[in-house]
Amino acid sequence: MAKGTKAGQFSPVSIEALKLIANREKRDPRLLVAYLGLARHTTMHDLDGRGPNMLTGAGAEKVRVLTGCGSAYATGIVGALEKMDLIKRPKSGLPQKQARWALQHPGNVNIPHALIDGLDSSDGISRLLKAADDDVVIYAILMLIHFYAEHDMERFGGINHDLMWRKWDHTISEEGNGFKVTAEPVHDTVNTGYLKKIISSLGGQLDTNQNSSVFWKAFTLLKEKGLLYEVVTAIDHEGRRLPIRVNDFHATWEEASLLKDAGGVGVGFYVNQDNDRLDPESCWFYHPSAPEKVLGIWRLRFRCSTPETARGVELEQASVDEAIRKLDAQEVIYVFE
Repeated sequence: MAKGTKAGQFSPVSIEALKLIANREKRDPRLLVAYLGLARHTTMHDLDGRGPNMLTGAGAEKVRVLTGCGSAYATGIVGALEKMDLIKRPKSGLPQKQARWALQHPGNVNIPHALIDGLDSSDGISRLLKAADDDVVIYAILMLIHFYAEHDMERFGGINHDLMWRKWDHTISEEGNGFKVTAEPVHDTVNTGYLKKIISSLGGQLDTNQNSSVFWKAFTLLKEKGLLYEVVTAIDHEGRRLPIRVNDFHATWEEASLLKDAGGVGVGFYVNQDNDRLDPESCWFYHPSAPEKVLGIWRLRFRCSTPETARGVELEQASVDEAIRKLDAQEVIYVFE
């Protein structure tokens, strides 16, 4: 993260404004990044009677830093946003540090500052710029905002897994008083209605197979650039989640999972025990009950610090601790005191 960025802080951004930018005749992903940067620097104070987060102190200089373009080009980007009536000059008399520009669309999706501020060190959304064709990058940026709108750590442990998930096949066998689950990934999956929603927001249509190649190119780009990662999760018949493994180099040591928290007591492992998120990904693990399904839940790397996020983190840890206690009580594993 960039210097001065506080983890978890966030600002709302208008997905409707981003759609207008993405669908302009001359598409340029830097305009999307610029608008996100302006929205990130909005003030929470209602200085003009239109509500909080409608005035921003950012301008062309911030756009220059975020996009890596020259000063003249950055000024042109801001001018293009003004010409589209996405931003306007604020009324006179307001402090410029907080009110250089007035946004015209209220934000409706919370975006963490770290996603934007990381641009200074190529640690955030800027890693997408020049990483692929402009159309793919535009799809990826707008897709990411759609994902933030559906990301809830408390309800889903990440992105709503009824809309977007990785399919895993699994088999169950009894193991003492518990169960042994063997699982293998199949493919990434998206709800057709959700796919259509994202594609249509960019003026596109699904192909004859109700699919979209550019969607999967954009999704692959988000994965490759580390802006989201998979949490292999078992879900029981009552809908309770148990994170099995966090498939991310950094988060795997920081976030709750059965294979991490019960490490060293033989609770399970990948077929290749030294597997570092590489093939083969097949795994086995013990579970105190027979799970209804095993799937990959997609989790965004940069997250907003909200009560829902805090409760979600606590819920994940509690579910892992409870599973370990039950497996110990069932004498499936022996937990060292």
